[in-house]
Amino acid sequence: MKRLLALALLLVASAGAFGQARPGDSIIFESKTVAPGFYPGSTSDTAAYLYVKMYLTSQDSLTFLTLPLKEVSTSGGAYGVLGYPRTFFGILSPLSNYFRNPPAFTLWYDNSSPDTLLLAAGFDPADPSTIAPPFNVRTPIWEIKFDSVRPNAGTFELDSATVMGLKPTFTNTGPQDLPVNFVKGIITVRPQADPRDSVILESKVVLPGVGDPAFTMKVYITNKDSLTFLTLALKESTLTNGAYAQLSGPWCPPRNFMRFLTNTLNKTIDVCPFPYEGESPDKFLISGGFDPADPTTIEPPNVTRKAIWEITFDSVFLDSGTFEIDSTHVQNLPTTFTTTEPRELPVNFVKSVITVRPKGDFNLDGSLSGADVVELLNCVFDMGMPGGGAYPCDLNCDNKRSPADVILELMAVFMGRGFPC
Repeated sequence: MKRLLALALLLVASAGAFGQARPGDSIIFESKTVAPGFYPGSTSDTAAYLYVKMYLTSQDSLTFLTLPLKEVSTSGGAYGVLGYPRTFFGILSPLSNYFRNPPAFTLWYDNSSPDTLLLAAGFDPADPSTIAPPFNVRTPIWEIKFDSVRPNAGTFELDSATVMGLKPTFTNTGPQDLPVNFVKGIITVRPQADPRDSVILESKVVLPGVGDPAFTMKVYITNKDSLTFLTLALKESTLTNGAYAQLSGPWCPPRNFMRFLTNTLNKTIDVCPFPYEGESPDKFLISGGFDPADPTTIEPPNVTRKAIWEITFDSVFLDSGTFEIDSTHVQNLPTTFTTTEPRELPVNFVKSVITVRPKGDFNLDGSLSGADVVELLNCVFDMGMPGGGAYPCDLNCDNKRSPADVILELMAVFMGRGFPC
């Protein structure tokens, strides 16, 4: 009882006024994207559908943490409902041995936005090891548990608040109450994509080098509804050996590095500037739609995979390795379909993995050897394209296959010479 009273007095003391927070004292909430749903049986156990981490940085050893929060829907009516039971450990999962002693737990929570709650916990006076040491790097301390996320697409936030006159506060071993910098958590709720709605990026094997284009990558879709827009938010990043490719320039507007393969969704929306820098990792955005003056440019439902766009790259760096192009968020925009209603739909996304092979590696084993010379001889003398047609046999870039290409291959394999182009 004395232990709880002492900690409660610290909580009351934290209501006092104080100045600016120091840069090294902060509470940071995780931002993430989730699908709507709920945890079965969540009203009777402590499991959760959604966990949101809370991180700290601190300059001092800490004995107490006071955390008043506000949860509010910021778009679309999206909202997460706190876990059960509505106790300290019912809605919190401690991620360390610190701040596990709850002297007080006050809740005005009514399961609808906007809502507030107060969390407060500290060390065990009988166990000094529960005092939190300074955290010079961002350190996870608690996870807040939600048993359900409502089906509304949109966003909701976990932000700081003032509850019962209390603000987010650290208490050090002084004891002295300290204000903190607060970074709110933004939770984006995206409905699950229908299996019939997908964007598939082509994966392929390419050669290093430059060109117009150096290589192209097709964008395929399947869709259950008629579409007026497709937004592609993409991230390009190296996987192995620093391999990478650069979009065909100039990079803005996006039509400079894309080609339309159909009469639908062929009007680009210029989203410029986007943050593409031509080095890994990097992001870029393409948004294309129908022509309002021409209804035939609306994309009809496709039950089979259909190629609609082609992205062009003018250079491929390094002799071998892999890189990928995956879905992401660019300027807060995800990859989405827009239907004729209009309504935005999430999509299933299949990323592209591009494998860069050394020039002259005709048997695709990742190195140059006599076996590649044999493959090239077969190609030059019309006995079949090497590598299933993946590579041209033209090594001197004269737009034809000839013994001159074989000589270059022999010099590369047995003398380590480079290729002229």
